[in-house]
Amino acid sequence: YTFWKCQMESLLVFKDLWPVIEYETRPEKISQDEWNTMNAKAVATMKLQIGESLLQHV
Repeated sequence: YTFWKCQMESLLVFKDLWPVIEYETRPEKISQDEWNTMNAKAVATMKLQIGESLLQHV
């Protein structure tokens, strides 16, 4: 898990999606539509990096 977590953080930072993980609520400088899009992309990115046997638990 530790290795996967490190990889996911790096990937989400690289894709400018880390704020949806880092912040509990949407920063004012980010619109609600942009926040929703970022959240959906972050979830999709994580799902694509999870093995089939674990995906059903997400």
